[in-house]
Amino acid sequence: MIETFVKRPAMTIVFILVFVVLGLFSYRNLIIEATPRIDYPIVSISMPYPGATPIEVETQLLKKIEDVVAEISDIKKINGNAYESFGLLMVEFDISADVNTKAIEIKDKVEAILNDLPSNAERPIISKFDPLVTPIFYLSLSAEGKDPRELYQLADLNIKPKLSTVPGVASVDISGGLERQINILLNRNLMQKYFITLKDISSAISKRNLNVPGGSITQGQSEVTVRFQGEFQSIKDIREMPIVTKEGIRVKLSDVAEVKDGAEDIDTLARWNKKNSVTLALNKLSDGDAITIAKNSRKKIAEIASSLDEGVKLEVSYDSTVRIVKDTNGTLKNIAIGIGLTVIILFVFLGNFRVTFIASVVIPTSIISSFLLVDFAGFSINMMTLLAVGTALGTLIANAIVIIEAVVSKIESGLEVQEAAIVGTKEVALAVLASAGTNLVVFTPIAFMGGMIGQFMNQFGLTVVFATIFSVIGSFTLTPMLCAVMLDKQMASHEDSKDDGPLRKLLLFLFVHPVDKILKFLLNEYNKVFKVLFRWPKSSLLTIVFIIISPVFFMKYIGGEFFSASDEDVIRITVEMPQGSALDETQNAVLKIENYIDEIPEVLSFLSIVGEDGYENASLIVNLKPLEQRTRSDLDIINILIPQFAKIPDASITLARGAGGGASGQADITIDVRGIEYEKMVKISKDMEKIMKESGYFRSITSSHKEPKDEIVFYPNDLLMQQYGVTNSDVGPLIRTAVTGDDVAVFRELGEEYDINVTMAEEFKRNIDDISILYVSSKGGLLPIDRVGELKVQKALPPLKRRDKKRIIQLSAYISKSSANQIQSFLAEKFQGINFEAGYDYAFTGRAENMAETGQEIMTAFLMAVILTYMLLVSILNSFIHPFTIVSAVFTSFIGVFYILFFMEFTINIGSMMAFVMLVGLAVNNAILLLDQTMVHRESGESIIDALWKASQERFRPIAMTSLAVIAGTLPQIFDANGVKAAMGAVVVGGMIASMFFTFILIPLIYWYLERMINFVGNRKSKRDAVVSIS
Repeated sequence: MIETFVKRPAMTIVFILVFVVLGLFSYRNLIIEATPRIDYPIVSISMPYPGATPIEVETQLLKKIEDVVAEISDIKKINGNAYESFGLLMVEFDISADVNTKAIEIKDKVEAILNDLPSNAERPIISKFDPLVTPIFYLSLSAEGKDPRELYQLADLNIKPKLSTVPGVASVDISGGLERQINILLNRNLMQKYFITLKDISSAISKRNLNVPGGSITQGQSEVTVRFQGEFQSIKDIREMPIVTKEGIRVKLSDVAEVKDGAEDIDTLARWNKKNSVTLALNKLSDGDAITIAKNSRKKIAEIASSLDEGVKLEVSYDSTVRIVKDTNGTLKNIAIGIGLTVIILFVFLGNFRVTFIASVVIPTSIISSFLLVDFAGFSINMMTLLAVGTALGTLIANAIVIIEAVVSKIESGLEVQEAAIVGTKEVALAVLASAGTNLVVFTPIAFMGGMIGQFMNQFGLTVVFATIFSVIGSFTLTPMLCAVMLDKQMASHEDSKDDGPLRKLLLFLFVHPVDKILKFLLNEYNKVFKVLFRWPKSSLLTIVFIIISPVFFMKYIGGEFFSASDEDVIRITVEMPQGSALDETQNAVLKIENYIDEIPEVLSFLSIVGEDGYENASLIVNLKPLEQRTRSDLDIINILIPQFAKIPDASITLARGAGGGASGQADITIDVRGIEYEKMVKISKDMEKIMKESGYFRSITSSHKEPKDEIVFYPNDLLMQQYGVTNSDVGPLIRTAVTGDDVAVFRELGEEYDINVTMAEEFKRNIDDISILYVSSKGGLLPIDRVGELKVQKALPPLKRRDKKRIIQLSAYISKSSANQIQSFLAEKFQGINFEAGYDYAFTGRAENMAETGQEIMTAFLMAVILTYMLLVSILNSFIHPFTIVSAVFTSFIGVFYILFFMEFTINIGSMMAFVMLVGLAVNNAILLLDQTMVHRESGESIIDALWKASQERFRPIAMTSLAVIAGTLPQIFDANGVKAAMGAVVVGGMIASMFFTFILIPLIYWYLERMINFVGNRKSKRDAVVSIS
């Protein structure tokens, strides 16, 4: 087969080009994403329960639904939250579960107990949940001096419908501004004067504002519809609507209330660069291409902005795709630099442009061809697939380098170029297949890891496998063919020739000859070391073992974390005020935060949303200048802001890197406090929080336990209620309407509907006294409600959290220094001083759980990779012994890893752990090259030491070249701002440096000892056989 490709170059080129062309067309089909698309097996159950306290939501909804849902198989964990008037359950299943099937099972279980749930609880809403779905755009609509209500209507009726037409946009959410509403503000004194109750007014409006279809009648050949039209046609109609009192007195609505064409109560406020605005959040479809959607959205935004009135601005306040594009371009830049460095390494070793071209051409052909299978697999261009390409750069040309070296050696021995290409390729075919095979058996287990991490690793592992497959194809077809066509004896030499041009002479002088001298020097020095190794083998082995175990003295200082956050040019700020805080109080805190932020010169802009998840909550997205334009990192800025924010009273403020979503949206440290009695859990959590604050490791700590707010509670007196003929259904809705309001009807205008809301005017619902004199109809006429019951001010129950059917208090903290693993160890030791009674304990959750699961899956993949590599080597070497020699190179490569992690201050995270598995395939390649050549010399009758030395001489250059090529291809990643990429690059570089060193130092010794052991056992067996034959 090799002869066919070598002797038919045109066919070979077309054969490779078929894959390249298909790869180019496939590349056009690939979408760009931040991370691989993941189908999270999470189902949410939303449970509205109007008027219920958190404890009522917990006992009457959460616990009942938890009990039936827990019967479903494959559940990983159940998280519950009980709020006022609302409950939420998040059921996470094993990654192998079909989330659609599980959602149906949950629906069936919940429907089976609907009759057991409170009658006034609304029907639970069951849906799939994706934690990675976040808005791709935040837009801010602002205008100087414009009515906030007009601004909201512009956003809702004009801009939102246009943005919704952009392909891929799932929904557009609006925050801030004022939504139009017809407010009927009742005057308690006037109502009392005319003996009118709130219920009378609500009922009168509902009965007056009617539009009833009457059907149709036939007139000749036509159908004519009949309709009763009694709806309000104007605000004046509402004001003049008559109300008849029980005494028969007719009064206008305006006689007892102020009718205002106003707005709903403010639920959320949006601010853009310290100015009030309306914010629109664009959410994409779960399978949408964010980059394409963003591109189309920008065109639509520009079109809309140009059509707005003068002074009205529509601006992009946050664009998540900017980071995706920046990360993608950064990775592509690293890949390009890696390719360039790799080609330079090849040239200085090979000394010839043509030879360098032959070796280098495998890189683009393999990468481009791999896009064909990437597309077939349904992958995308994301961090993992690009990381796979960057990681595989060095390995892609390793096979071609080995083949070229073999061909060049055959040319130098006197063979014709074409014959040398065929013979040389066949001679190293086994070593090349072994090297490529190790990559396949290493990265395949990575691709099929379990758990959530497996969905990330699947695209990484298979992309490397795809590229490796095409690399092998190219190495056995294109590489020998190009050698046969482009090489000759002169080109294979590094010596100067009179035919050399000035450029080649210059490059030989500047690069090739110095590298040759360095390699010759190193080989001579290694010869001395080699002799020492076998002169004192035991001492040498002991010294090497000491070097191998030396990292144990500093490994405990290497930090560990699940996900290494990086500078994303964005800071996320969350604000929590005490429970029960008014929206104005939260806004005041946000205004102070904005003033501090505005003083930071690195800040480009900032968006504030107040009251998004309750009046006491707010969030800010702070956009920073690009990192390359800043002298301070995002962490430096965070550390500057923390002491400033500490001056803001009553506000719990958290600052985090990035805009949130996915792993980056989790706290660095999450602790669940578990127990039986809530008050004891509160005390334990406060003791733990105190220890955490005093440790100095954290910039912010928040607790899910909130100090309860005050609430006014009405307790009816059953005897008095019965005596006056008043029912609970009279008083309850009365209080709700008086305080919150009741949307009793709608007002239609120009095709739009606006709520008509009835409530008491603000001056009549300010305190408990105002509530106590709300009037209800009774047997004896109008009666204040405090005559039929008692009003009390008491503490409301705070929101409650649950985990796996147990109540918890959750502590969430963000680290300011050190690493998660080290801090967890420190805290675990300190927490031992807290008295945990029986039934009370704590657990590190969140990222700690992810880290544990990931570590377990990666360890499984590592063991599988080692076992498969050993099995492959056994089949190739036809030996059960010497594969141990080769596999030992894996463990010795870790020495360089630990040193580089320690001195460059990288952490062990998801990226570095994955690189450990990759090293199994990378580190053994050098040992394979060395021992394969050693066995060739052993078969020719050489002694063990002579065979090892000759193999070391012949493979010194290829091993150095392939190792440095891998290092050069990966080196740019070390300097990437992304901590995961940098840690992965550091592991590969450190591991390959150690692999080069120990391949020539330890592998010969192990091979020598094992060969002697084999000979010893063989001799003993021969002697026994001889004794048996004599007897």
